[in-house]
Amino acid sequence: VTQYSGKFISQKTRPYTGTDREICQYEIVVRNNVRSIVAGLPVTRDGDFLINRQFRIPLGRYVFENTAGLVDEWETLEEAMVRELAEETGYYSDTLHHVAQVPTSSWLTDELVDCFILLNAVKSGESKPENSESIETFLVKDDEMDEWFLKESQAGNLIDPKVMMLVSYYRRWIKDTIHITDIIEK
Repeated sequence: VTQYSGKFISQKTRPYTGTDREICQYEIVVRNNVRSIVAGLPVTRDGDFLINRQFRIPLGRYVFENTAGLVDEWETLEEAMVRELAEETGYYSDTLHHVAQVPTSSWLTDELVDCFILLNAVKSGESKPENSESIETFLVKDDEMDEWFLKESQAGNLIDPKVMMLVSYYRRWIKDTIHITDIIEK
């Protein structure tokens, strides 16, 4: 049952059966007219990470995040990811690895995000974020990433957990199995 509906989000109640077998109502937030969401960790030819810093109004603070955005109705997930990479960073990648679909906040919303690693990212132009976005992109070396996380956290900045998840996935499953130089030669 919809309690509130705005331009971008709605608040609804969803029935569920409680542990006492009574029907209960759970309040959730739902995005309006969104097909899907993508987020990705770009990795350059040198093995460096591109991390975005953006002021998030609901939190009133800066958040370090992956490149991310909404999927337009005519796009595949991969096309949307490549478009968002160009818009937010001015980089391009044609080597995408789908990692997982993850919830953003499973206790509040039904929203899911498809997460990617974008290899062989190269500068291809200027970033062109949307008018509502104020994005600063940082290039962080892999061997400096852990110290960078700590420094930014201690400075009071928030780091989206999807950044850490994708860095960990890259280090565990991709870095040692796919060599960036092999991709460049293709």
